[in-house]
Amino acid sequence: MKKIKILFIIISFSIVACGQKIQKLKPINWVSVDIPEASDICYNPKTDSFFVVSDNGI
Repeated sequence: MKKIKILFIIISFSIVACGQKIQKLKPINWVSVDIPEASDICYNPKTDSFFVVSDNGI
């Protein structure tokens, strides 16, 4: 039982010590688009274009 407690303490410490803080994304620009029910949208800065995925296939 003592070994389990020591193992639990070691695992808990490693999770706390190695855990990373979540970095929130901050928007740098806003673009208004008219896309009905888009599932996902990605921006390509090289071509200055958007790629859109929709459940409806539109």
